[in-house]
This record gives sequence, C-alpha cells and structure tokens, in this order.
Amino acid sequence: MNTTTRDRMRPPKVTLAIVSDAAAEGMRGLRDALRRTEGLEVLKTPHHGAAPDFIVLTRDDYERLVEEGEDRAATEAYARTAGEERVPAAVVDRLLAGENPIRVWRKHRGMTLDELGTAAGLSKGYLSDLENGNRVGPVETLQALARALKVGLDDLAPAPQD
Repeated sequence: MNTTTRDRMRPPKVTLAIVSDAAAEGMRGLRDALRRTEGLEVLKTPHHGAAPDFIVLTRDDYERLVEEGEDRAATEAYARTAGEERVPAAVVDRLLAGENPIRVWRKHRGMTLDELGTAAGLSKGYLSDLENGNRVGPVETLQALARALKVGLDDLAPAPQD
C-alpha cells in the first residue's frame, strides 16, 4: 500500500469536548476555527464512548469541580478517622524529636508524676527514672502506663534499634 506525503503529514485525530453551553458560547469563534482544523473533532457535549483528548470547561465549572473534590476528600478523611483522638502538632513534634514518650503523653494528659504513678501502680521515683531514660521498663510496666495514659503500647515502646 502506497501512502502519500500528505497522508504521512496528516496530524493524528484529536477530540475536544466542550461540556457546557457557557463554555461553547465563550469559544464560538475558536470552536468554528477548530472544526476546520484537519484531524480535530469538536464535540459540543461529552462524548459517550472513547474519552476526548481535551475538555473545555468554564472557570466556574472548573472551580466548582475542584471544590466538590476537596469537599469529598475532606468528608472521606473525617469519616475514616471518626472517633480517633486528634493529637496536637506540638505533641507529634516532641515525639518525633525523640523526647521520652511517657513524659510527652503524661504532660499532654495534664498528669503529674504522682498522678500517673498512682494510676499505673508505680512509684514516682521509678516513673521518673523511666522518663529520664535511666531505666527501661518491662512490657508489663509499659502496658500499665499505656492504660493509664490511654494510648497504645506501641506509643510508649522504644523504637527498635537496627
């Protein structure tokens, strides 16, 4: 089969969907010029079948779609985390900085060493040693502290060393 130079130079077919009357009205002159462009098919409404290569929206339609998408994402994120405790960024920053998690959570809960010691069944001195890194408590001790602080055990356990 022989192809002519004209056939080889023909641009690929491109479809453009203009999805609203307002967009079509604003693009009337451009749309008419585009319709005369070889290889370009201009659709006034969304094409049912193969997706168009380009879609023209009004700014209002675009902004509405963005806002709806943001609202949907925020609603889904809220639903996923419903019932979970929100932790202030300052608490997270302190934990990430390597501050002792028992101290961070105790202070976040507004507890004194005495109050936490009583709630967990530990002496104030022992608890102070744990917070200062002078002692590493067994799992049972960390479990008691986690219950008293209303956090998960993994929130208090030291990070594994490589």
